[in-house]
Amino acid sequence: MYVVNGQTGAVERAVRIGFNPTTMAIDPVAGRVYVVNGDAVSTISVIDYRQGKVVVSIDADNEINNLAVDVLHHVLYVRVLGSAEFFDTRT
Repeated sequence: MYVVNGQTGAVERAVRIGFNPTTMAIDPVAGRVYVVNGDAVSTISVIDYRQGKVVVSIDADNEINNLAVDVLHHVLYVRVLGSAEFFDTRT
C-alpha cells in the first residue's frame, strides 16, 4: 500500500500489508486505515497513517465480506461469512 500526498500526488512511503487487499475503511479521527487482506485466511491490517506503519493485524474467523468504521462510537464493524464481528477501535 502506498501513502500518497494528496496535494502533490507524490508517493511518500510504502506500507507492507497482507496479500490480495480487497477493501478498506478509514477512521480520520483516529488516523487509522483498516485493510482487508484476502489471504487464505482473511486478516485486517490496521495502519496508523500518521506513522505510516501497520500497528496490528486482526485475524477473522471466516472470509471477510465488508467492513465499516463508526468514528463516533469507536467501533469497527466486520461482515464475515454468515455473521458480523465488532472491534473497539480504541484498543
